[in-house]
Amino acid sequence: MAPKLTLVYFNIRGRAECIRLLLHFADVDFVDRRIDFSDWTQERQYAPNHTLPYIEYQGKKFGEALPIARFLARKYRLLGSDEVEQLESEIIINHVEALRNAAFRFKSDSLLTPQQKKHLEKEFIEKKLPDFLQKMEEILASKTQQFLIGNSLPFLFQFGLGEYKDDPNIYTRIRKYNFEVAYDLW
Repeated sequence: MAPKLTLVYFNIRGRAECIRLLLHFADVDFVDRRIDFSDWTQERQYAPNHTLPYIEYQGKKFGEALPIARFLARKYRLLGSDEVEQLESEIIINHVEALRNAAFRFKSDSLLTPQQKKHLEKEFIEKKLPDFLQKMEEILASKTQQFLIGNSLPFLFQFGLGEYKDDPNIYTRIRKYNFEVAYDLW
């Protein structure tokens, strides 16, 4: 039987990596369609809102990484087991997304000078990342289990952090949260 879901993104981790991890963790049979950057101009017209990533599900296309991840997490019961855990998950998603946006800025914002990028990277490493990790540590300290939410893999903590697996400045700081567990699944 053909997979019921197709994920479409570039041939990089980026914004789709969390979705890939989530689908693998939930053991979902899906098509991981990766587009070469050279084909994007032609492919763009078919993407919802002309952006990636998107999924094809039940004959429709749905775009935007964060809503897709939230939808799939709910669908496969990885967002939390009750309303309070789901609320806690949503709060963590917002913290992670703010961290992602800060990292994206110094890594990819073409309007910044190299000096501005270095300044933002320094601020990220010295202030924003430690502040984020402190928030996560405070949440963990209030829990009786090893996860941020419930008693299973804290998928939402992975959102946006998986792509930093190869960045030693960031990865070594977040290793203790075991987010890399999902990578071992596939």
